[in-house]
Amino acid sequence: MKLNYFHRIALVIVLQLLWAQSCTHGQTENPVQMKFKSMEPLPGRKAVVIILAEKDGSRILPIYIDENQALSIYLGQSGKLAERPLTHDLLANVLQKLKAKLDRVVISKLQD
Repeated sequence: MKLNYFHRIALVIVLQLLWAQSCTHGQTENPVQMKFKSMEPLPGRKAVVIILAEKDGSRILPIYIDENQALSIYLGQSGKLAERPLTHDLLANVLQKLKAKLDRVVISKLQD
């Protein structure tokens, strides 16, 4: 059976998702639900901080990312399109073609 380019990409993504799920299995005994709160540029640096806020609490989790990742998140949140498809567009298209839905994202380790 010969796979076309799209099917190969879809297969790789699905395998990576399954592998990632197996790596985190059992590590989230007391998960904390977070929601996207804000995204702020860091003055003088080519970086952005994303703030996740605890859904039913007062804790926050800052996540530092580079400008490219921030652009992808901004475009995804705002519904705007880039001049050419970006990585998140590819993943969204693969999930749509597979009739799949991203249920959650699990952060299994925090590191300074």
